[in-house]
Amino acid sequence: PSGLEHGLTLSTRPAGEGELRVEIAFDDDVTPQALSSDAIALVDEHGARVATYAHLLVLDAAGAIVPARMSAEAGRVVVVVDDRAARYPLLVDPLLVITEEATLLSGMAAAGNATGGAVSLTDDGGLALVGSPFATSGLARGYAEVMRRTGTTWAVVGPLTSTATLENGSRYGEAAAISGDGTRAIVGAPSDDLGAFGGDAGTATIFFWNGAAWTQETLLQGTIALERFGSAVAITTDGSRVIIGVPGATGTAGVARVYLRTG
Repeated sequence: PSGLEHGLTLSTRPAGEGELRVEIAFDDDVTPQALSSDAIALVDEHGARVATYAHLLVLDAAGAIVPARMSAEAGRVVVVVDDRAARYPLLVDPLLVITEEATLLSGMAAAGNATGGAVSLTDDGGLALVGSPFATSGLARGYAEVMRRTGTTWAVVGPLTSTATLENGSRYGEAAAISGDGTRAIVGAPSDDLGAFGGDAGTATIFFWNGAAWTQETLLQGTIALERFGSAVAITTDGSRVIIGVPGATGTAGVARVYLRTG
């Protein structure tokens, strides 16, 4: 399908007379706007369309199409079904079509960078962390940057620059995550070489937002060659904990390591 099907099955007819009404409510930051009897736009607080309900389909127990229409009323999508000749159960199935809001371009875009190799969003969708593990120009040293949304426009805030010795092939930005509150971020470089530890030991760098810029907080490292520490990363909403994938640890069995911030 060209969107997300999320049908509702009604096993029996609800009590009452007249046409069947199904109401779909939304958070306060989304407002339904009718486009037609078969299409409802979902608009955010900036007036941008973020999704559309369309192509309503209602089927009864015999597989027959049941007449139905949609409207927008008091901040809700209302589905009205003429079920007089229908046999229950009914499947009420509007199609939710998600609208692309923007295409994010790296501040150092170049062929071969693999921008978007890792991505993460804050809880409110106001900040994005984007990794380019094959930057620059396919040499795979890696790059990661934070972008900020204003309305429907995105702009680069700045790169997250690690003190790790990132040689070609480190793939910094292959894993990346930003905390839900937008105060901290973590970027993995699983193929980073660490001198005495050997090739592909890996690193993960944690950054924090000091109110004016992103600053490195700590550098976490693998301990042996081929650990690929930093292959996957995640961070809690408040940035107090991170979890780091180490698929090459203990031979190839792999582990995941959790770190707690105490300061």
